[in-house]
This record gives sequence, C-alpha cells and structure tokens, in this order.
Amino acid sequence: MSCFSPSLGGAKSETTISDARSSGGDVMEQDCTIILEPAPQFEPHAHTVALTRPQCRPDRAQCRTDRMLRRPRKTPHNGTSSSAGFTHVLEPQLAGADVFWNRSLRLVLETVDRRRNPRQLKGVLTPSVLEVVARLYTSEFSARKLGGAAVHRTHVQAVSKSTAEVCATYTRGTQTFAVAGRIDHTDGTGWTVTALHVV
Repeated sequence: MSCFSPSLGGAKSETTISDARSSGGDVMEQDCTIILEPAPQFEPHAHTVALTRPQCRPDRAQCRTDRMLRRPRKTPHNGTSSSAGFTHVLEPQLAGADVFWNRSLRLVLETVDRRRNPRQLKGVLTPSVLEVVARLYTSEFSARKLGGAAVHRTHVQAVSKSTAEVCATYTRGTQTFAVAGRIDHTDGTGWTVTALHVV
C-alpha cells in the first residue's frame, strides 16, 4: 500500500517502511510507501508584491490628494491668502463721525430729561435743531415719565465725504425708542447735527 504525505522542504522523497506484527502466532508483514511532495503555493512571495502610488494625470501638475495634504488652505485668517478680508474703511473726513454721533446723542437725551441746559448744545446742533430740543426740554414730554434715557445702539451710514445719516435706539425703563438724524462736517466747525427726529 502506498501513502502520500506533504513535505515542508519542498523536495519529493519516497520512504518504505516494513512493519512486522504478530497476532495469534501469525506474522503479518506490511509495506507502506510514503511519498513526500512540496505543498502548493497559495500566496505570492513577498518580493513579488509591489505597492505603487497612483500617478497624476498628465494634465495636472499635482494630485488633488497632495494639494489637500501638503498645501495649506488660503484664508484671510491664516495669513496665506493673496487678498485680505473685507474691511470697511471710512473716508478721512468721516473718521470720528461715530464718536461724535454717540456723544451728541447722549447730550440731547440728557437735555430732554432736563439734566442738562439746552445752551450747552450750541456747538453741537444747528440753530434749528437746537430749537426743537429746547422745546422738548420745556414741554411735558410724556416718555420722560418712564425713566431716564439710556443709549442702546448707534449707527452711522456715510452718504458723501462730509455727510452721514445716523440713527440709534435708546431705552426708558423697559421700553425702547428710536431717534434718527443727519450730521455734516465742515472745515470750520467740524461735525454738527443738522437734522434730528426723536421718537
């Protein structure tokens, strides 16, 4: 009888084994031939496997993956952008318009609340606007009963190099009111409130 067995060494070999056993006084001799053959290769050798990186298309200077991993994204925040982020810059003549409007509005509200005399606003308001504020000072302004006025938010919108439209909100107690107007700039007097409407 022939028996087959795989060999780890890869070489084919043949071996004959004779075994004599006695059973009940009888001697039985059996020959077994074992043939060793190399095991089949199920996996390729390590040196035959090569990992290759995908090449860029000829019409591209650099792969998209390289751009994402190596080149930083340009934004106005990291300093790599060729153009800076949007910044609103006022004209030189309008510089300080927001400061003037905020200050003059507080003076007007203090005058309406009778905490300041209207005469103190002569250099801030034009004569016609000052007359309106003076009437509010002497009249029984109904909103005054709600409490003192406090500026909440102001806004300045440039119309020309020397004119700006202004508006603001202010509070009295738990209620909110609005005010709008216009300011103009001249070389002789600087900024002046030329129109004002108080709600």
